Amino acid sequence: MENSGQSVIKFTGENWITWKFQVVVTLKAKNVYNIVTGIRQKTTAASDDWDKLDAKAQEIIVTRMKEGPLVHSLSCQTSHEMWEKLLSVYEKKSKVIVFTYCNRGFLLWKAKERIYQYSFLNSKKSEVN
Repeated sequence: MENSGQSVIKFTGENWITWKFQVVVTLKAKNVYNIVTGIRQKTTAASDDWDKLDAKAQEIIVTRMKEGPLVHSLSCQTSHEMWEKLLSVYEKKSKVIVFTYCNRGFLLWKAKERIYQYSFLNSKKSEVN
């Protein structure tokens, strides 16, 4: 596997968003993204070529995972099956985490806003008294 000196992020099960971004870019650069997504299907006429590209895609995915998340791919026969399995396990979980962080940030912002309003009203109240 060629690396060109770049730092490769290994998927740990907790860094889905950054890992997925890195892998999608790599898959596109290696011209195998359409195989992974299932857009390019295996045909009888181009079977050997498709198998080689699928093997390249599988290598990109598997060599960028730690052992824990790799377990999900063990029963998969194609890169598309691997990708779909990973999406089903981690995509929804990541969206929930992002929503939770955004919601926490909003709630913190609202709390700070209310504290500021309370402080402001108290200062005005003490000016009146």
